[in-house]
Amino acid sequence: MKKNNPLLNGNFLNIVPLICSLMVVMIHQHLVSGDVHTISSRIISFFTHGLCTAAVPTFFLLSGYLFFRNTDTLSAVFQKQRKRVKSVLMPFLAWSAFYYVLYAAVSIVIPGFLESNVSLSPLRILKGIIFYEFSFPLWYMFQLCVFVLLTPVLLLILKNKIAGIAVLTIATVFGFMGTELSVDVGGYQRSLFQVNFFAYYWLGCLLTRLPDVQDILVKLAKRLPSLVLVIAFVGAGILESLLFDELLPSFNSRIAVPLVFFSFLLLMVKL
Repeated sequence: MKKNNPLLNGNFLNIVPLICSLMVVMIHQHLVSGDVHTISSRIISFFTHGLCTAAVPTFFLLSGYLFFRNTDTLSAVFQKQRKRVKSVLMPFLAWSAFYYVLYAAVSIVIPGFLESNVSLSPLRILKGIIFYEFSFPLWYMFQLCVFVLLTPVLLLILKNKIAGIAVLTIATVFGFMGTELSVDVGGYQRSLFQVNFFAYYWLGCLLTRLPDVQDILVKLAKRLPSLVLVIAFVGAGILESLLFDELLPSFNSRIAVPLVFFSFLLLMVKL
């Protein structure tokens, strides 16, 4: 892998995560309820359920890319995993435990204040901490932990270009269908493996081994006028917001997210 990568270079890695972080903040500011046909609702949804949906796929792509950049052996993978224990797993468990203890304390001190009392049983601890019952935004870190756990197997697949592309194709197809592996913990559903987000993570992994694909993306971004990329990004954002709010019929309300992501990626490369 070349250090001066034309696609994910220093400027890209410094600027794009900052933009995506702001987009994630905006996603969680969606406070509209009631009539989704109003002008204010459509404007807010255009950003929160439209344009900003590019943020999380981009973060997964960058996570996959950064993990396997200059990582070619199993020993290097295990070393990266140990680093991710400190940077991802421990913060995830710490924040999830914090929210669980907070809710449990409120439940004990002020009985009846919450919809249901939070017990200290092993099952409730499992649901509360491991499956982030009281802090849903931690789902991203949970999924990232799952993907990192699979990296020794992913490294073996990366050694074969055809196998790598085949896995991406399969993940993309099942991701469009909304396939995921979930678990029921005492009547509490949580996703163990979300195929659609794995597809973005795996694409990032592949970009460390397929410089030709990166060159194609860079050339495509350079050839397309900025106005065209902006229009594509805005159009995909409008489409996704309409699908998410069920104003357009679709079997999957997130089916336009790849269009939002891809147009955003090309626009960032262009800029």
